Amino acid sequence: MTSQKEETLQDYKKFQVQLSKSDFVKRFNHPFLIFNKEQGNGQTIKHGFNTKRIDPDQLENFIKKTLLRTVSSKILKLVKKGTDSFSGNINIGRASNCDLVINSTEISKFHAFVSKDIKSGFYYITDADSTNGTYVNDVKLTPNEKKILYDGDIISFGKQVNISFYTPEGCYNLLEQISI
Repeated sequence: MTSQKEETLQDYKKFQVQLSKSDFVKRFNHPFLIFNKEQGNGQTIKHGFNTKRIDPDQLENFIKKTLLRTVSSKILKLVKKGTDSFSGNINIGRASNCDLVINSTEISKFHAFVSKDIKSGFYYITDADSTNGTYVNDVKLTPNEKKILYDGDIISFGKQVNISFYTPEGCYNLLEQISI
């Protein structure tokens, strides 16, 4: 589904266990995008949540299944792959010259881009006037207006490709919560 080597949260958990938070951030000084649930395996994930009643005797099994699905979630490095006229921006789209290529009919050739404000350290996403839109936490972005990103924000390209955003620090914190 993407141009990057397939990696999972489990691959990065190894580094989180071995490195201090500051060393992890130095080594992985870029944000991450994490596919929500089993997305990326041809399944469509919708927005929202479900409330599920679980009998106490089934709770441990449910937690184990959920945890296994979490550690196997695909993770993408949000990095620049080369130099281009959009210096400083990480381009996301379907076209092969984008920094992050996501092969989905929901995604425009040049769909959106992520930038970092050097002074504040905040990351921003901007919809590049895409056909199906870019959403952050179910709110459609106005084309060409940047929106600040926070750890755990759900970015949707169209309404079908849902990915969670994490800074290096946020990814480390997420990995701390996962036990294998």
